[in-house]
Amino acid sequence: MGATEDYNARVAAARARTMDAVERNYRRNHPKPRKASSHPERQEQVRICEYLDARGIRYWSTPNEARRSYRLAATLKASGLTPGAPDLTVVQLARDGRPIAIETKSAAGKVTPAQADMHADLRDAGWHVLVGTADVVIDALRGLLPLRGLLP
Repeated sequence: MGATEDYNARVAAARARTMDAVERNYRRNHPKPRKASSHPERQEQVRICEYLDARGIRYWSTPNEARRSYRLAATLKASGLTPGAPDLTVVQLARDGRPIAIETKSAAGKVTPAQADMHADLRDAGWHVLVGTADVVIDALRGLLPLRGLLP
């Protein structure tokens, strides 16, 4: 009976190794589904971009919030990426001829010290700086931008 028990133990160990390999392969090929976006500021920014796009207003985004490797962060910093830079910069000037910068915030979002410093510098230089949720920013844009077509 010793040989049978030894055989059964080897078979059980082989099955366990096989199942471990199958499970690892399954996990590799079937990653966990991502949760719904947990970035409410990004969702607000998308709404603002959709508003600007629908009106044919040009703008650009400064992607400061992404997580990066140390090397890439150092490269971007050396290339001019600045903490506190606004999320969106509108190319078209406001009705009064001043440029527009937009800082998107969720309902619970707060301006960082670097952003507050940048906003003060921009305002001193004559910029309109809009800070808030999509609804707040879009309402402000309606008053600042020249009318284009029939879109509100």
